Parts: sequence; C-alpha cells; structure tokens
Amino acid sequence: MENQKYQPKKRLGQNFLRSSAALEKLVGSAMIGDKDIILEPGAGLGTVTKELAKKAKLVYAIEFDVDLLAQLQQTVPVNVEVLNKDVLKLNWDDLSPAPTIVAGSIPYQITSPLIHLILYYLARHPHTIKRTALIIQKEVALKLCAMPPKATYLSNLVRLFGEPKIVKTIPPGSFFPAPKVNSAIWSLEIAEKTPNEKELREWETLLHKGFSHPRQMINKVFDSGWLKKIGVSPQARAGELLIKDWQLIYLNACDIFQQ
Repeated sequence: MENQKYQPKKRLGQNFLRSSAALEKLVGSAMIGDKDIILEPGAGLGTVTKELAKKAKLVYAIEFDVDLLAQLQQTVPVNVEVLNKDVLKLNWDDLSPAPTIVAGSIPYQITSPLIHLILYYLARHPHTIKRTALIIQKEVALKLCAMPPKATYLSNLVRLFGEPKIVKTIPPGSFFPAPKVNSAIWSLEIAEKTPNEKELREWETLLHKGFSHPRQMINKVFDSGWLKKIGVSPQARAGELLIKDWQLIYLNACDIFQQ
C-alpha cells in the first residue's frame, strides 16, 4: 500500500493507512449499501477510496494535495469522483447527489473542524448523512465519546446528533509513515431527530459558556438560584452534567442566545 515515489507531507498530516485489517474494519463500520453516496475527506493514495467504491453507488474522493491527483484519477474506479479541494472549504451544499455517509482516514489536524462541518451540514440538510466512520487520533476519539463525569463540550455537541462510539483502536504501525500516537475508528450513528441550524448555533453558544470554567462548579457560569429553579445542581461541574441537564438549561436560557 506504500507508494515509493511519493513522500508524504508532514504539514498536511499525511499518514496513509496500510493495514488491510484496519481498512476492512473501517469499511465494515461504515455499513455501506449499494445506494449510498460516500464523502471521503483526504483520499490520499486511494487505498481507502477503492474499498469504499466496491460497496457504494458513488464516492466523492476529496484530496487537497495536487501531487496525488494523477494517481487517484488513474487508479480509482468509475464510480469515484475525485475533487481537488480542501474539504473544510468545499461547499458541501453543492454536492449532488448529497452524501449519505462520511468515511475515511483523515489528517488529525482537521478532526474538530470537520466534525463541526458535518454537524452544520446535517443541521441544514436533515436525513442526508446517516453515519460517519472516520479514523482519527484515539485521544480525540475518547474525548468525543466522553460521558459524565468527564463529558466535554464536543462530546455533548456530538450527542445532540447521535450516538458516538470507538469501533477499534489502530496502532501506529498500521500507517505509512507511522504517527507517534494511537488512532481509532470513530463512528457516529445519526439520530432520527437532530437540531436545525438555529438550534445548533444556540447549543454552541450555551456549551461554550457552560464549559468556560470546566474545573469549577457550574454556578460559576450560571446563577445558583436559577439552576435550582430549573432542576439542575449548582454544585455540579460542566463535565458532570447529563444531556437531560443541558436540555433543561437550553430550554430555559433564552437570554443567553440574545447576547
């Protein structure tokens, strides 16, 4: 799976998957049907792309590195559309047909902005993307799946859209070149009901405020009397609150969104 003629670019976070076992697990966790449209961020050498294409109707293979385009275009099957774009700047709304699954082995540095991009796309286009299956840094995957008492801003935001899980840990030797950290296949199964764009912006505002002092009690951020009135413990820390607690705060915090 290594290409001896190409030198991976560290500045682009290029670590190409070479483990057939990890590749099989990634594709399997995407649960692709023959009508699915896949968006693959960071197609790289096309190793993952070709396996996704075996099961999908269409794959949008997004690759920013112009030096990889020729190989991609020459080696991928006809149901792959190669796009020389920065996936974070690409207008996903222009993709037709719309993607139903986001899958791939992505550069670590785009993980957080990519997830925000996916959530906002879903907020604008509900019932399009039904799941994600991404290889990301394991430490980040753990934070995305964190539960109280160690929940995070991003784990709460993600859970508004579905159920995240770590499918498999992937060791550094599964990549070329090998990263210095473990990776993981992280998936998000999208719920039937998800926030719209206005609601998502409100949730971001709320959670940013709520996690502004994560090591201190939530009454550092919100009034104690108000928290007691709506049924949330003022002595809890942000990471200890359950989704139902945040729902109570959200439903009663109209003044926060008017700031």
